[in-house]
Amino acid sequence: MNKLTIIVTYYNAEEYITGCLESIKQQRTQDFNLIIVNDGSTDQSKKLMDEAIKDYDKNIRFIDLDENSGHAHARNIALEEVETPYFMFLDADDEFLPSRIDFMADYYQQDDNVDIVIGQIGREKDGDWQTIYSHQAIQKLDKVNLAQCPDMMQSIGPGAKMFNAKFADLRFDEDVVFCEEHTFIIN
Repeated sequence: MNKLTIIVTYYNAEEYITGCLESIKQQRTQDFNLIIVNDGSTDQSKKLMDEAIKDYDKNIRFIDLDENSGHAHARNIALEEVETPYFMFLDADDEFLPSRIDFMADYYQQDDNVDIVIGQIGREKDGDWQTIYSHQAIQKLDKVNLAQCPDMMQSIGPGAKMFNAKFADLRFDEDVVFCEEHTFIIN
């Protein structure tokens, strides 16, 4: 049985969806399920997504919503499908670096008491990889709890995080249309 579910939700992401899915495909060590939710796209992203996943060797669940209902709704639909011990999100306009999923999953599997692995986010700028600032307290390979490291709450978005499946019952607030991930992470 696969241990990880990767959730990708998208809406009109034709510029990005191929790169996103290719970056997932490059993760070869971990067995994972892939849940892709098309949130009612009207551009060519569904066609590009179909092409990008045609030779995947992973378990893929594709959900095609009839109309755009927002990022929170699409993620909530995907969370209902999580059947693995842990899960993570990747936005359609983001990409994993090679072996990042493997690195995070290996770290996660070292200790059954770990609830969330927080990874590093970066951006490409002028051909160079630059990490996005995160608080010093979460820039090391330490196991900490919220009391020891309240700075974890400053790492708000769901990207670059691997969650224990016990959090799959949480939901994104569908009434919030901007920064909808904040309530999910706080909860």
